Amino acid sequence: MSARAVGSVSRGRGAWSAAERRARAQVDILIVNCSLFNPTPSLASMVVNHFRMRPSIITYNLSGMGCSAGLIAIGLAQELLQARARCCE
Repeated sequence: MSARAVGSVSRGRGAWSAAERRARAQVDILIVNCSLFNPTPSLASMVVNHFRMRPSIITYNLSGMGCSAGLIAIGLAQELLQARARCCE
């Protein structure tokens, strides 16, 4: 998480800047990877709710698959972006 994002979290839910609201509106896909921990509700739903993102975001939770899940997450992101580019041409 970037320093800017950490600062945003500490300001509270009502203090989002206009740029931060626009940035959240531009997110279409969220992939969350956690190698061991598998909470309920999922980490992706916690992120979407905490940052008040659109409920129509496509989320993927990769949990409990160990360290190799990082490579799986990168491959998944690549395939999703390529499919989206083909679909929207």
